Amino acid sequence: MLFCASAAVVLLMPGPGGDRLLLPLVVGCVWALSAYLFIYLFEAVPPLPHPDSGPVMSLQRRLTRGLYWLLALAFIVLGALVLMLTIRLFGEWAGGLPG
Repeated sequence: MLFCASAAVVLLMPGPGGDRLLLPLVVGCVWALSAYLFIYLFEAVPPLPHPDSGPVMSLQRRLTRGLYWLLALAFIVLGALVLMLTIRLFGEWAGGLPG
C-alpha cells in the first residue's frame, strides 16, 4: 500500500509538494518490508527436539533452531539499521520543511 502511495506521489505530485511526502512514505515502506519479512520468516519456528526422537532428528532440529537464532540476530542488526535510517531520513525531511 505504501509502495503504491509512493509511486502515486512521484507520478502525480511533481515539485516540492510531492517531495515533502516522499521521505515519510519511503520510511514507511522500509518498516513495512522489515515487518513482513520478520513475520514471514518466524511464523513456523520448529519446536525443541523431543527427548525420545532419534539423534539425527534431534541434530536436525537443533541446527534448524540455530539458524533461526542467527536470523534473529540479523533482524536485531536490521532493526537498528532501519531505525538509524528512519532518524536520518526524518531529520532530512524536517530540515526541508518550510518555517
